[in-house]
Amino acid sequence: MLFQHSIELECPPDALVEKMMSPRLFVHVSWPLLQFKSVDPATAPERWVERTYVVRLWLFGLLPLGIHNIVLTCRDRSSEMGKFWFELRDNGYSKSIPKWDHTMTVRKNSTGCSYTDSVEIKAGIVTPIIWAFASVLYRYRQRRLKRLVQNGFVFPALFGK
Repeated sequence: MLFQHSIELECPPDALVEKMMSPRLFVHVSWPLLQFKSVDPATAPERWVERTYVVRLWLFGLLPLGIHNIVLTCRDRSSEMGKFWFELRDNGYSKSIPKWDHTMTVRKNSTGCSYTDSVEIKAGIVTPIIWAFASVLYRYRQRRLKRLVQNGFVFPALFGK
């Protein structure tokens, strides 16, 4: 099943991409709905690079959801498209969710940029339930991202909140 949702952000697209390359942004926009602990590497990097990251997931920091593999690739498609266009893709998976193919796309527009989350999920018979969770998760993350952009990408003093 596919879920896709976009928002408009009033910030330069290159500034958003720079922040997207930080695991700190990933943790912040997901908190407290999902919480992560890096397994491999043992500590999260300062910046994402193309590789597989293994994380342990918790729902609200209380309910363990198991191990998830984040398989990151990046594509700056500006030269192909003739305008600013960037994709960060997590072609992730876990034991219970064999396909969690999430693409985050940033495109330049007249007021700043548009940001789109698109995720294809395959999890057998529970796919509709996982899809419903993903629709809540990505709308929530986009609201937190929009608030962070409005605050000039200044993270709250109490990290995560």
